[in-house]
Amino acid sequence: MKRRSIRSPLPALAAALVCLAAAARAAEEARDDAKKPLEIEATAAEATWLARAQAGDWITSRSTVRLDGETNVVTDARRSVWRVRDGEANDQGNTRVVEVKEEAALGGNTSATEVHYRVKPASSDSADGSGNAPLGQAKGADKRKIAGKTVNCRVYERTVEAGKRKVKIRTWRSDDLPLDGVARIEHDGKAVYEVLDFGRGK
Repeated sequence: MKRRSIRSPLPALAAALVCLAAAARAAEEARDDAKKPLEIEATAAEATWLARAQAGDWITSRSTVRLDGETNVVTDARRSVWRVRDGEANDQGNTRVVEVKEEAALGGNTSATEVHYRVKPASSDSADGSGNAPLGQAKGADKRKIAGKTVNCRVYERTVEAGKRKVKIRTWRSDDLPLDGVARIEHDGKAVYEVLDFGRGK
């Protein structure tokens, strides 16, 4: 009568433990990556305002997206500058790094992101020398009331194609506001973004 050999379960258990450990390491690395700040190169338009950013600046805003022409999806957000520091140097000077915390609330869910905007020294790469070219054609000045405070704005307008239709975009931008200076954005006369309140760092 042949004796049946009994295989030890230890190798299989060891392999399973190795797989579990690898999975745990991968999950931990994914969590670490999620915590890392986003590194963004500021555009010429953003750089104009970010160059004046200081720790303690903040804005609260509301964005509205219309789905299927009926349902509004509203996102309330807060952006705050918590640190401004010098980055690497080049021939034109030091790159400025503006570290911004962004918190958003949508449908009872909240999220938080840390964004590091890298602002290069001033250059003449924007079409009008002020960094406003991407906003469209200047349409004059306007005043807006934000949380009881009067804000002096410049208004810009452009038309873009969205599928088979054209959308007129109007943007209000102000030196009185911190961060990117955008006070309001309208698509075909309907607000899709507006600042609710703001404050400056000391």
